Amino acid sequence: MLLSVTALLLKEGKQFARHSAVKSEFTRSYIKSGKIDVEWSKFYQNLFDQRQEADYIATIAFDEAEISERIKQAEQFIVLIRSLIDSG
Repeated sequence: MLLSVTALLLKEGKQFARHSAVKSEFTRSYIKSGKIDVEWSKFYQNLFDQRQEADYIATIAFDEAEISERIKQAEQFIVLIRSLIDSG
């Protein structure tokens, strides 16, 4: 998801070195402007938070069914972002 959002912003000539900066610009340019539903921002933030936990908490475990659902949602997100890249 990060790479798809990075590609979208890069197409606009916006480049960032940190994930937090990509998230901030994505929120400003696409969520607050209404181009993308706020629920996608919440999903993106939630996955980011879980990734952070997985990186730093060795004992964290995720439910397989939940992971499968999140993968499907992430695929939908990427399709949405790709459509924005292709349309602009």
